[in-house]
Parts: sequence; structure tokens; C-alpha cells
Amino acid sequence: MKCIKNKVNAELKAGNIGSNTSCEYNPCHYRGQNCSFCYCPFYPCNDKDLGNELHSENTSNDVWDCSQCLFCHDNNVVEYSYKRFSELGITDSDDERIRDIVFKEAKERFYHLGKAVMIVGATSDAGKSITAAALCRIINRKGYSVTPFKSQNMSLNSRVTRRGDEISMIQALQAKAAGVTNPSYTINPILLKPADNRRRETFQRLFRLILLQDIRRRGRQGHRQEEHRFPPFEIRLYRHGRSRIPCRDQHL
Repeated sequence: MKCIKNKVNAELKAGNIGSNTSCEYNPCHYRGQNCSFCYCPFYPCNDKDLGNELHSENTSNDVWDCSQCLFCHDNNVVEYSYKRFSELGITDSDDERIRDIVFKEAKERFYHLGKAVMIVGATSDAGKSITAAALCRIINRKGYSVTPFKSQNMSLNSRVTRRGDEISMIQALQAKAAGVTNPSYTINPILLKPADNRRRETFQRLFRLILLQDIRRRGRQGHRQEEHRFPPFEIRLYRHGRSRIPCRDQHL
């Protein structure tokens, strides 16, 4: 934590730098993000709206995970935070007022849930995925933060994310259309990969926990309730800081 605190102290001193286009990782989340808080000064905020506790097998302790949070990269949040840091005379990352005052004020002013748009169709190959991708591109070009989402997909064509998870290729394409440069498994938390006519490999992800199951054709309907237990949280998490979320549904 000492290394992170030193990074945050350097950020407090540097001030608002906007989008750091000279960084080799820019944009690491989405185009136009504010890079001033590369290391979040609010960490750990312990706010359940922005993250969750994960159990670490290495330390046997709970670790605060906010890897999907984009709150500190919002221009309004950054501008307001630096303004309050200056007014309160905050110059050190250990100052408790960062989380107790500035974070709470910023969240009250700028935190919001994005609106979800569901794309549905009566059959397979009706154009739902392409429509969702088109909407992602259109909304992104209008200057809004947008991301695709599909709770379950069946496809052999998948892409490995930077964290080593797999998402379907069409969700990766939609993410690119939305300007999301580092897509996560949360946009496609359940990926079904056909193995043969009687088996499907199922990857179920919950907070980076990957469970591998074989589901036989006769048992798939029985697993449906279990498969859909997780996505409601995934989409709730992804709505934070987003303006629109085109959701691609199963065919009716």
C-alpha cells in the first residue's frame, strides 16, 4: 500500500491532467477518460455500489475489488475532487477527509445508473447483435459512455480479455464499437461453448471465479435458473457511470 500511497500523493500534487494521451495504456478503460486518478485516491471506499469484497486465497483475507469502477475517471468527479482538495488543504493520501468528505460529496453529486436498452428478436439471426453494436457506436459518437451486455451467449468464437477471461467475439466487437478498450467478462458473464451434440462447456463467472461444468442436453433447462442467478448483479455493476447499455436478449 505504501507504493500506492506514494502514487496518489504524486497525483494530488500534479492536479487535473485530463486524458493522458502520452501514456502507452491510454485509453485503458474508454476513450476520453480522465487519467488524473490512475490510482484511485478513494481506495478502499468500501461502497457496495462501486465494488465488492473478494476473498484472497493467498492471504486468506478479504480484499476490496473495484476493478470495474469508472467513477474516478469521470471528468466531473475529478474536477470537483481537486477543487475540494484545495479548499480543504488536503495534500496527503492518508488524510481521512478524502473518503469521509470528498468521496461522499462527489458520489452524491455525480453518481448515477445508466439506462438499459434491451434488443429483442423473434428468431435467431434476426440481427439483434448487429443492432446492439450499431447502437453502441451511435451512442458513443454522441459523447456518452456506453457498454454492451449479454448475460449468456453460446459460441465457439471467443476472445480472451486482458485478465484471462473469455467473452464471445460478438460482445468483443460491440465493446469496440462502444469505445470500451479493455472489455471485461462482466459484459458476457456466462459463455456456453458447444463440445458435441450432447455436451456443452459452461463457463460461469462470479467475481472472477470460474466454474467449469458439463451440461447435457436434457439438463440444460434444469440449469437455467442457476445460470441466470449472477447476471443481475453484473449488469447493476456495469450501469454505474454509464449513460446507456444496449442489452442483447435471447430470442423470444
